[in-house]
Amino acid sequence: MGYREFQGQPLKERAVAWCGNRKHQGYLSVNIMRKRGCIGKNCKYLVPITTHQFWQDRDKKLNDKKLKKRISQNEEVIKHGSAEQIAELFEKIIERGFENV
Repeated sequence: MGYREFQGQPLKERAVAWCGNRKHQGYLSVNIMRKRGCIGKNCKYLVPITTHQFWQDRDKKLNDKKLKKRISQNEEVIKHGSAEQIAELFEKIIERGFENV
C-alpha cells in the first residue's frame, strides 16, 4: 500500500508527523495520531515534523509537568525532611541552580 491509500490523510502543510509503516504510510494529523496511539506506543515508524506547533506545545507541557513534580518533591523535603536532607537540597540548588534541581 502506498501513502495515497491512507484514508483521512491531511495535507502536507497541516501534517504533524509522517508514518513510515508500509501497511499505512502517510501524513498524520493530531487526531489520527491520537486514535492510533502512535505516541503512547512509542511507534518506531513515527517521524515527527518538528516545525509543527503541536510538538513545541507538547514539549512545554512535559517540561512544566516535570518542573511541578520537582517543586512538590522539594517542598516535601523542606516540610518533612531532616536538617541534613534540607541542607543537601539547598546545596544542590546552589550548585545547579533552581531549574536543574
